[in-house]
Amino acid sequence: MNYLKKIFPLFLFLFSLSVEAQLGEGIYFGKERYERAEIKLENGTSRTGYIKDFTNYERKAMMNGEFYSIERNIGLLTNEFYFRDTENASDEKISIDDIKTLIILDKEGGEEVRRMDKLKVKTINSAYKVVDPKKTMLLPLQSDGKVQIYGFLYSRSSPSASAGGFLAFMPYLKERNAEYAYIPVDINRMNLLNFWRSKKKYIKAIQEVSKKCPKFQAYFKNDPSLFFGTNKEARRLFKERRKKHKKVRKEIENKKMKYALLHKIELEYNLKPYIKLQQKYNELCD
Repeated sequence: MNYLKKIFPLFLFLFSLSVEAQLGEGIYFGKERYERAEIKLENGTSRTGYIKDFTNYERKAMMNGEFYSIERNIGLLTNEFYFRDTENASDEKISIDDIKTLIILDKEGGEEVRRMDKLKVKTINSAYKVVDPKKTMLLPLQSDGKVQIYGFLYSRSSPSASAGGFLAFMPYLKERNAEYAYIPVDINRMNLLNFWRSKKKYIKAIQEVSKKCPKFQAYFKNDPSLFFGTNKEARRLFKERRKKHKKVRKEIENKKMKYALLHKIELEYNLKPYIKLQQKYNELCD
Protein backbone atom coordinates (compact mmCIF):
# COMPACT_ATOMS: atom_id res chain seq x y z
CA MET A 1 0.00 0.00 0.00
CA ASN A 2 2.82 2.42 0.88
CA TYR A 3 4.50 1.54 -2.43
CA LEU A 4 1.34 2.45 -4.34
CA LYS A 5 1.09 5.76 -2.53
CA LYS A 6 4.67 6.57 -3.53
CA ILE A 7 4.28 5.77 -7.22
CA PHE A 8 0.80 7.34 -7.62
CA PRO A 9 2.07 10.94 -8.11
CA LEU A 10 4.50 9.78 -10.81
CA PHE A 11 1.80 7.73 -12.54
CA LEU A 12 -0.58 10.69 -12.38
CA PHE A 13 2.01 13.03 -13.86
CA LEU A 14 2.84 10.74 -16.80
CA PHE A 15 -0.84 9.99 -17.34
CA SER A 16 -1.72 13.69 -17.41
CA LEU A 17 0.98 14.43 -19.97
CA SER A 18 -0.59 11.84 -22.26
CA VAL A 19 -4.06 13.33 -21.77
CA GLU A 20 -2.89 16.90 -22.38
CA ALA A 21 -1.31 15.75 -25.62
CA GLN A 22 -4.68 14.29 -26.68
CA LEU A 23 -6.49 17.53 -25.89
CA GLY A 24 -3.86 19.48 -27.84
CA GLU A 25 -1.96 22.61 -26.87
CA GLY A 26 -2.25 24.30 -30.26
CA ILE A 27 0.08 26.64 -32.14
CA TYR A 28 -0.52 30.40 -32.33
CA PHE A 29 0.09 32.59 -35.39
CA GLY A 30 -0.58 36.01 -33.90
CA LYS A 31 -3.73 35.62 -31.81
CA GLU A 32 -5.19 32.82 -33.91
CA ARG A 33 -4.90 29.22 -32.70
CA TYR A 34 -3.94 26.51 -35.17
CA GLU A 35 -3.15 22.80 -34.94
CA ARG A 36 -0.76 20.68 -36.95
CA ALA A 37 -2.91 18.51 -39.18
CA GLU A 38 -3.14 16.15 -42.09
CA ILE A 39 -6.21 16.47 -44.29
CA LYS A 40 -7.25 13.47 -46.35
CA LEU A 41 -9.31 14.66 -49.29
CA GLU A 42 -12.16 13.00 -51.15
CA ASN A 43 -10.06 12.93 -54.35
CA GLY A 44 -7.60 10.52 -52.67
CA THR A 45 -4.82 13.04 -52.01
CA SER A 46 -3.70 14.44 -48.65
CA ARG A 47 -2.13 17.64 -47.36
CA THR A 48 -0.13 18.33 -44.22
CA GLY A 49 0.09 21.75 -42.60
CA TYR A 50 -1.86 23.83 -40.10
CA ILE A 51 -5.63 24.07 -39.64
CA LYS A 52 -7.25 26.95 -37.80
CA ASP A 53 -8.94 25.69 -34.65
CA PHE A 54 -12.69 25.48 -35.23
CA THR A 55 -13.98 23.75 -32.08
CA ASN A 56 -14.93 25.06 -28.68
CA TYR A 57 -16.29 22.43 -26.32
CA GLU A 58 -17.44 24.92 -23.70
CA ARG A 59 -21.13 25.46 -23.07
CA LYS A 60 -22.61 28.20 -25.27
CA ALA A 61 -26.38 27.89 -24.98
CA MET A 62 -28.78 26.09 -22.69
CA MET A 63 -32.20 27.61 -22.12
CA ASN A 64 -35.31 26.37 -20.33
CA GLY A 65 -33.69 23.02 -19.66
CA GLU A 66 -33.05 22.36 -23.35
CA PHE A 67 -29.84 22.26 -25.37
CA TYR A 68 -29.81 24.11 -28.68
CA SER A 69 -27.73 22.68 -31.54
CA ILE A 70 -24.70 21.62 -29.54
CA GLU A 71 -22.78 20.78 -32.71
CA ARG A 72 -23.28 24.29 -34.06
CA ASN A 73 -22.39 25.91 -30.75
CA ILE A 74 -19.00 24.24 -30.61
CA GLY A 75 -18.18 24.63 -34.30
CA LEU A 76 -18.76 21.13 -35.66
CA LEU A 77 -21.22 22.33 -38.30
CA THR A 78 -18.48 24.41 -39.91
CA ASN A 79 -18.64 24.21 -43.72
CA GLU A 80 -15.29 25.85 -44.50
CA PHE A 81 -11.92 25.43 -42.82
CA TYR A 82 -8.86 27.69 -42.88
CA PHE A 83 -5.71 25.78 -43.75
CA ARG A 84 -2.11 26.75 -44.51
CA ASP A 85 0.63 24.45 -45.76
CA THR A 86 3.44 26.23 -43.86
CA GLU A 87 3.70 28.65 -40.93
CA ASN A 88 4.31 31.62 -43.23
CA ALA A 89 1.77 30.76 -45.92
CA SER A 90 -1.58 32.51 -46.30
CA ASP A 91 -4.79 30.83 -45.16
CA GLU A 92 -6.74 28.90 -47.76
CA LYS A 93 -10.40 27.92 -47.46
CA ILE A 94 -11.19 24.21 -47.82
CA SER A 95 -14.81 23.09 -48.07
CA ILE A 96 -16.09 20.23 -45.96
CA ASP A 97 -17.33 18.71 -49.23
CA ASP A 98 -13.69 18.11 -50.20
CA ILE A 99 -12.57 16.64 -46.85
CA LYS A 100 -12.80 12.95 -45.94
CA THR A 101 -10.73 12.80 -42.74
CA LEU A 102 -8.90 15.32 -40.58
CA ILE A 103 -6.02 14.04 -38.46
CA ILE A 104 -4.73 16.35 -35.72
CA LEU A 105 -1.00 15.84 -35.18
CA ASP A 106 1.30 16.70 -32.29
CA LYS A 107 3.29 19.94 -32.49
CA GLU A 108 6.17 18.27 -34.28
CA GLY A 109 3.71 16.90 -36.82
CA GLY A 110 4.60 13.23 -36.46
CA GLU A 111 2.19 11.47 -34.09
CA GLU A 112 -1.57 11.29 -34.51
CA VAL A 113 -3.39 12.98 -31.62
CA ARG A 114 -6.99 12.87 -32.81
CA ARG A 115 -8.86 11.69 -35.90
CA MET A 116 -12.04 13.32 -37.15
CA ASP A 117 -14.08 11.76 -39.94
CA LYS A 118 -16.72 13.44 -42.06
CA LEU A 119 -20.10 11.94 -41.23
CA LYS A 120 -23.71 12.37 -42.19
CA VAL A 121 -25.95 11.69 -39.20
CA LYS A 122 -29.49 10.58 -38.47
CA THR A 123 -31.36 10.74 -35.19
CA ILE A 124 -34.48 9.30 -33.55
CA ASN A 125 -37.49 11.47 -32.69
CA SER A 126 -40.01 11.07 -29.87
CA ALA A 127 -42.20 8.88 -32.08
CA TYR A 128 -39.19 6.54 -32.48
CA LYS A 129 -38.89 7.38 -36.17
CA VAL A 130 -35.60 7.92 -37.98
CA VAL A 131 -35.06 11.59 -38.82
CA ASP A 132 -32.46 13.08 -41.13
CA PRO A 133 -31.49 16.51 -39.69
CA LYS A 134 -29.31 17.18 -42.76
CA LYS A 135 -26.12 17.47 -40.74
CA THR A 136 -22.70 16.73 -42.21
CA MET A 137 -19.73 17.34 -39.91
CA LEU A 138 -16.28 16.28 -38.80
CA LEU A 139 -16.60 14.19 -35.65
CA PRO A 140 -13.86 12.83 -33.36
CA LEU A 141 -13.42 9.05 -33.52
CA GLN A 142 -13.26 7.59 -30.00
CA SER A 143 -13.06 3.86 -30.79
CA ASP A 144 -12.65 2.05 -34.11
CA GLY A 145 -14.26 -1.28 -34.92
CA LYS A 146 -16.97 -2.85 -37.06
CA VAL A 147 -19.16 -0.33 -35.30
CA GLN A 148 -17.33 2.97 -34.94
CA ILE A 149 -17.90 5.18 -31.91
CA TYR A 150 -17.71 8.94 -32.36
CA GLY A 151 -18.54 11.65 -29.87
CA PHE A 152 -17.40 14.39 -27.53
CA LEU A 153 -17.84 15.71 -24.03
CA TYR A 154 -19.69 19.00 -23.75
CA SER A 155 -18.21 21.24 -21.06
CA ARG A 156 -19.23 24.39 -19.22
CA SER A 157 -15.63 25.36 -18.47
CA SER A 158 -12.31 25.57 -20.27
CA PRO A 159 -9.00 23.96 -19.16
CA SER A 160 -7.87 27.33 -17.80
CA ALA A 161 -11.04 27.81 -15.76
CA SER A 162 -12.27 25.74 -12.84
CA ALA A 163 -11.63 22.09 -13.63
CA GLY A 164 -14.49 19.86 -14.64
CA GLY A 165 -17.97 21.09 -15.38
CA PHE A 166 -18.80 18.43 -17.99
CA LEU A 167 -22.45 18.59 -18.94
CA ALA A 168 -22.96 15.64 -21.25
CA PHE A 169 -21.50 13.15 -23.70
CA MET A 170 -22.85 13.32 -27.26
CA PRO A 171 -22.46 9.90 -28.96
CA TYR A 172 -22.65 8.88 -32.62
CA LEU A 173 -22.57 5.24 -33.77
CA LYS A 174 -21.80 4.09 -37.31
CA GLU A 175 -21.49 0.67 -38.91
CA ARG A 176 -18.09 0.92 -40.59
CA ASN A 177 -19.34 0.76 -44.20
CA ALA A 178 -22.67 2.54 -43.67
CA GLU A 179 -23.54 5.92 -45.14
CA TYR A 180 -24.97 7.38 -41.92
CA ALA A 181 -24.08 7.52 -38.26
CA TYR A 182 -26.90 7.44 -35.68
CA ILE A 183 -27.27 9.48 -32.50
CA PRO A 184 -28.53 7.16 -29.74
CA VAL A 185 -28.84 10.04 -27.29
CA ASP A 186 -29.63 13.28 -29.15
CA ILE A 187 -29.35 15.94 -26.46
CA ASN A 188 -30.51 18.55 -29.00
CA ARG A 189 -33.95 16.92 -28.90
CA MET A 190 -34.10 16.19 -25.20
CA ASN A 191 -36.20 18.05 -22.64
CA LEU A 192 -38.11 17.35 -19.43
CA LEU A 193 -41.19 16.24 -21.35
CA ASN A 194 -39.54 13.57 -23.49
CA PHE A 195 -36.62 12.46 -21.32
CA TRP A 196 -38.45 9.25 -20.33
CA ARG A 197 -38.37 8.16 -23.99
CA SER A 198 -34.56 7.99 -24.01
CA LYS A 199 -34.27 4.22 -23.50
CA LYS A 200 -36.47 3.35 -26.49
CA LYS A 201 -34.54 5.86 -28.60
CA TYR A 202 -31.31 4.09 -27.62
CA ILE A 203 -32.79 0.76 -28.69
CA LYS A 204 -34.08 2.14 -32.02
CA ALA A 205 -30.72 3.73 -32.84
CA ILE A 206 -28.84 0.50 -32.05
CA GLN A 207 -31.29 -1.46 -34.22
CA GLU A 208 -30.62 0.90 -37.12
CA VAL A 209 -26.85 0.72 -36.71
CA SER A 210 -26.84 -3.09 -36.53
CA LYS A 211 -29.23 -3.82 -39.45
CA LYS A 212 -26.56 -5.75 -41.35
CA CYS A 213 -26.02 -8.21 -38.50
CA PRO A 214 -29.10 -10.27 -37.49
CA LYS A 215 -26.98 -12.24 -34.99
CA PHE A 216 -26.22 -9.08 -33.04
CA GLN A 217 -29.83 -7.87 -33.22
CA ALA A 218 -31.08 -11.19 -31.82
CA TYR A 219 -28.48 -11.11 -29.05
CA PHE A 220 -29.31 -7.51 -28.14
CA LYS A 221 -33.06 -8.21 -28.12
CA ASN A 222 -32.56 -11.10 -25.69
CA ASP A 223 -30.10 -9.24 -23.48
CA PRO A 224 -30.39 -5.41 -23.65
CA SER A 225 -28.22 -5.23 -20.51
CA LEU A 226 -25.34 -5.50 -23.00
CA PHE A 227 -25.79 -1.76 -23.37
CA PHE A 228 -27.81 -0.59 -20.39
CA GLY A 229 -26.17 -2.79 -17.75
CA THR A 230 -27.75 -3.65 -14.42
CA ASN A 231 -28.58 -1.20 -11.63
CA LYS A 232 -25.86 -2.81 -9.52
CA GLU A 233 -23.28 -2.34 -12.25
CA ALA A 234 -24.38 1.26 -12.85
CA ARG A 235 -23.97 2.07 -9.13
CA ARG A 236 -20.52 0.46 -9.08
CA LEU A 237 -19.31 2.39 -12.13
CA PHE A 238 -20.71 5.64 -10.77
CA LYS A 239 -18.95 5.15 -7.42
CA GLU A 240 -15.66 4.34 -9.18
CA ARG A 241 -15.98 7.47 -11.30
CA ARG A 242 -16.74 9.65 -8.28
CA LYS A 243 -13.78 8.16 -6.38
CA LYS A 244 -11.42 8.93 -9.28
CA HIS A 245 -12.77 12.48 -9.51
CA LYS A 246 -12.19 13.10 -5.82
CA LYS A 247 -8.65 11.77 -5.98
CA VAL A 248 -7.70 13.98 -8.93
CA ARG A 249 -9.29 17.07 -7.37
CA LYS A 250 -7.37 16.39 -4.16
CA GLU A 251 -3.99 15.47 -5.66
CA ILE A 252 -3.70 17.86 -8.65
CA GLU A 253 -3.42 21.64 -8.25
CA ASN A 254 -2.59 22.67 -11.82
CA LYS A 255 -5.93 23.59 -13.44
CA LYS A 256 -5.06 22.46 -16.96
CA MET A 257 -3.71 19.15 -15.75
CA LYS A 258 -6.73 18.65 -13.51
CA TYR A 259 -9.11 19.38 -16.37
CA ALA A 260 -7.22 16.97 -18.64
CA LEU A 261 -7.42 14.13 -16.12
CA LEU A 262 -11.09 14.74 -15.33
CA HIS A 263 -11.79 14.85 -19.06
CA LYS A 264 -10.12 11.45 -19.48
CA ILE A 265 -12.04 9.92 -16.55
CA GLU A 266 -15.37 11.31 -17.77
CA LEU A 267 -14.82 10.20 -21.35
CA GLU A 268 -13.89 6.65 -20.34
CA TYR A 269 -16.94 6.47 -18.04
CA ASN A 270 -19.32 7.57 -20.80
CA LEU A 271 -17.75 5.29 -23.42
CA LYS A 272 -18.05 2.07 -21.39
CA PRO A 273 -21.51 0.94 -22.58
CA TYR A 274 -20.68 1.75 -26.21
CA ILE A 275 -17.38 -0.16 -26.00
CA LYS A 276 -19.28 -3.22 -24.67
CA LEU A 277 -21.68 -2.97 -27.58
CA GLN A 278 -18.80 -2.58 -30.06
CA GLN A 279 -16.94 -5.60 -28.69
CA LYS A 280 -20.00 -7.83 -28.97
CA TYR A 281 -20.68 -6.58 -32.53
CA ASN A 282 -17.05 -7.32 -33.48
CA GLU A 283 -17.48 -10.83 -32.07
CA LEU A 284 -20.79 -11.71 -33.73
CA CYS A 285 -20.69 -9.92 -37.05
CA ASP A 286 -18.75 -10.43 -40.28
